[in-house]
Amino acid sequence: MNGWPSFNQRIAYCQADLLAIHEDIIWAIEQNVVCNIWSDSMSSLLAIKSLKTTNKTAKTVQTLLSQHPNITTNWTKAHSGHLGNEKADHLAKRVTIEGTAFNLQKPISFLKKTLTQLFLAS
Repeated sequence: MNGWPSFNQRIAYCQADLLAIHEDIIWAIEQNVVCNIWSDSMSSLLAIKSLKTTNKTAKTVQTLLSQHPNITTNWTKAHSGHLGNEKADHLAKRVTIEGTAFNLQKPISFLKKTLTQLFLAS
């Protein structure tokens, strides 16, 4: 073990980051405020910006952002002392320790791989 998260863990982190961005956008819409959402998840932000994304949450975020130009997303360097990002990291760590149930959709590539493995195993 090299200390790096597994592929599935990285996918889960990206999904969790996308979900957090989605929830931030919903809050900003409900509050009717101008809002800059900062994330240290480059993979999530790239999924949101990509016109080819197949991720359902990223597509929903794209739609919401196009409908609400007063809300933007930006990247910030992780663990750089940005107070909001440090608080988000703390809360994310707490959730992983205490546990919170979320239904996070796995990407299509995961489904294809799983089905291929099941097919080859039978």
